[in-house]
Amino acid sequence: LVMVKPNLLVTYDPAHENSAKLEVEQLLKSVREKVTFLKSNEGVFNLRTKDSRKVVRKLTNLCEKYPYQFNKTFKYIPIDKWSKSSVKNMQRAVKSLAKDIKDKESWMMSVKKRSHRMSERSLILRLTEHVDKPKVDLFNPDKIIKVELIGKEAGFALLNDKEYLRTNKFKQ
Repeated sequence: LVMVKPNLLVTYDPAHENSAKLEVEQLLKSVREKVTFLKSNEGVFNLRTKDSRKVVRKLTNLCEKYPYQFNKTFKYIPIDKWSKSSVKNMQRAVKSLAKDIKDKESWMMSVKKRSHRMSERSLILRLTEHVDKPKVDLFNPDKIIKVELIGKEAGFALLNDKEYLRTNKFKQ
């Protein structure tokens, strides 16, 4: 039996899980996209959709116009691949994503961990040492290596700014 892995993570306020789920459903309906809710962790919906990047681009455009439709949800993160959350497995995953960063492109790594004991800082150091790309930009990178650690699993994606929605960015 193959477990279906989520390819879209949505963070929300765990105190408002039901209204956050309703919000996600309404937002997706308004951009005409279908998703399946998989088993979720506290504060993170695990979703499966045909094209998570396309979904996030549509939602980003919606959020630019109507940021206050995003009240209970915070981040929409496509996931390309999963691995075990051991440092060795994660380094392998990061290395394979880094191949798709061109030398002239700037990049940064963003790590979010839940139920994992290694510190974020040492994790970033251990993972970035496997990215052999010269241009690091922590404020306006061309590519973001996104690492989402959830216990024994880690999700990875190589994203541009339009493929990673941070709703608070539009609420200023």
